[in-house]
Amino acid sequence: MLPGGGVERGETPEQALHRELLEETRFTIQIDALIGRAEQYLMAPSGEAILNDASFFEIRLLKQIQVSRELNHRLVWQPLQSVNELFHTHQAWAVRGGL
Repeated sequence: MLPGGGVERGETPEQALHRELLEETRFTIQIDALIGRAEQYLMAPSGEAILNDASFFEIRLLKQIQVSRELNHRLVWQPLQSVNELFHTHQAWAVRGGL
């Protein structure tokens, strides 16, 4: 999966991206461009269908500044050929759109 998460009350998608990337990768970022928005229905662990409304951005990793707070997350670089193996199809769409 790509890094990301929910937008908290009062946050913009850009603010949420800065916060989530810092939490999950330990890096500060620079947002270069909006790739787009996409919606996809996903199955929650409870079996309930939920609509995931996501914004996707081109970014640059700037500086690693802290220890990850989320121990079950790790940053792994993947070859571009593995884009079709992303867990969510709207994430694969966004990666292709950013190329």
